[in-house]
Amino acid sequence: MNIVAEYLSLMRRMPLAAAEELHTRFGFSWRAIATAVPAPMMVTFADKGRLYEPAAAHGFPVWVSPVAVVDPERPEEIEATDPLDVVQTGPFVDLVAFHPGYRNRFARRTGLAPVLGCIPPQYCDPDPVPVRRDVTDWLRAECDGLVILTHEPHETGRLLRRIAAIEAEDPAHVAALRACVMLPPYPPPSPPIFSVRRAA
Repeated sequence: MNIVAEYLSLMRRMPLAAAEELHTRFGFSWRAIATAVPAPMMVTFADKGRLYEPAAAHGFPVWVSPVAVVDPERPEEIEATDPLDVVQTGPFVDLVAFHPGYRNRFARRTGLAPVLGCIPPQYCDPDPVPVRRDVTDWLRAECDGLVILTHEPHETGRLLRRIAAIEAEDPAHVAALRACVMLPPYPPPSPPIFSVRRAA
């Protein structure tokens, strides 16, 4: 699966009217559109709606954006000195499909990217990081903060523990994120196997 070629093909066919719809109908700034470059396509869903497949016809209309990462070998790495540069030009390992009319629903193409977005280095008392539930909220915030894409709570916890201070959306969101942070490491560390040295 060549997701780069797949996405570039979508982007090259994207009419200006589609970008104007994102701006006028859904309220995305031109800066956000130029940064994330969502492109329209038709898809079908798999894995309980968590993944999507391109559909030539009879699919569901969505917008697709690339999910760029700091390091493709370590997709859980989320810190960079210029987060927006990573979002816009970093290597991408996945695509995310969403529709502004359906909140808190999205699907990934490969399932390899656990998070959408990038944050400043987490030292010297950094500002709280906005963690958003919805891809469209992230776009309306001009790609600031993160959207957790993984549905795996332990993976979510590992990501969140990399952040010094988190700005959630509401008390229920705080509780859900905190529950993931408090999970023990997974997989659990294996205890060593002990034996007694035999006398020579």
